[in-house]
Amino acid sequence: MSEDPTPVNAPPSGGGKHFAPRSEAFQRFMAAPLIVASVLMLATASLAFLAWRGGTAEGERLQVELTGSCGAEAAPILAARMDEMGLGSPTATVSDTGVTLIATMPGSQDDEAAHVPQMLARTGHLLAGTAEAPLFTHEGVEEAQIRLDESGLPYTWLTLSPVALKALEAAAAGDPDGELPLSVDGIVAPSRPHDKPINEGGIRLLPGDGVTRARMRVAADHAIVLTHGPLPCPLSVGAVRVVAADEGGR
Repeated sequence: MSEDPTPVNAPPSGGGKHFAPRSEAFQRFMAAPLIVASVLMLATASLAFLAWRGGTAEGERLQVELTGSCGAEAAPILAARMDEMGLGSPTATVSDTGVTLIATMPGSQDDEAAHVPQMLARTGHLLAGTAEAPLFTHEGVEEAQIRLDESGLPYTWLTLSPVALKALEAAAAGDPDGELPLSVDGIVAPSRPHDKPINEGGIRLLPGDGVTRARMRVAADHAIVLTHGPLPCPLSVGAVRVVAADEGGR
């Protein structure tokens, strides 16, 4: 009597039978958990971003002087940034020396008076590569979003233009073991390994180390300036003062 060569724990071989392909309804059923997980991830990221923004703008009303030669050109970008940050009733007044912004700060954080003016004055310049040999810049970014990774940690997702994607693919092919340096307005981000696959037409811009709230702020700030920037010229923060609730509207 010959021994059966099939291992005890071997998977079924099918016995030469041909199985019918899975129906479209069955495939949708199997994909449902992934779809739900994606929706939950997006909802979590949205809630986290709202928590970072501070919710309702119920803090102090600040007047911020930004000086520079491009006040008129920068005003629409600054207005979009203020709206994205959830600042209350923002106004922008252009002058020969720059632009004056007035807005109500979120009420849940104590450091907004220092952070918001610096954030608004950021140029919004992305550098992928080195200054001597840039692979692409902010012009290669079609969209910037704040997202959460598989562990629930925040990052900035950059959807890249076809030109930027080709440059990234060429760099990876030429130096598979290398890395891509990344920075936004001089804020250095973790480099991206060239051997990391390119999915969904973009890359992750990581916020670096720190507590989750600090990472959330960095990721959100990068998303805002890369979505609405860059500013047409450098702006510097001048006087910052608290104004009356009815000054500049509310």
